[in-house]
Amino acid sequence: MKKILLILALVLSMFASFTAAYANTAVPYYIGTDSHRESFKISSTGTAEMSAALTPHTSDIFDKVNIEMKIKKPGVTTPIYSGDWDTTYDKTLKNFKKSTTHRINNKGTYYMEVTYTCYSGDELIETITSKTSSKTY
Repeated sequence: MKKILLILALVLSMFASFTAAYANTAVPYYIGTDSHRESFKISSTGTAEMSAALTPHTSDIFDKVNIEMKIKKPGVTTPIYSGDWDTTYDKTLKNFKKSTTHRINNKGTYYMEVTYTCYSGDELIETITSKTSSKTY
């Protein structure tokens, strides 16, 4: 009887070891946001092209999303550019989106930081901050 229980315990522990957790596969959970994406490019003439879009879980979860875009130099806290816009839901694209450009005067390495502040009425639902990879001009 002890052998049967021991074998059963070994078999159960083998099956339990088949469930694995992978550290890099976790996706952040947002209250009302399905996804967000950012694009940051700098042309050879120094024009930064920026866009940010947030797709909600449902079309009516947010009334507005404030999108703030900043251009920063790595290691420097003060942005060289900052702009923010209250956006409304685009029924065709099914997202909140803003695109803009800014002329960069000095050569160097820059990245864009975007903050999405999502509201339902006057109630803040969630805030998401994201950074792009660095680009060199």
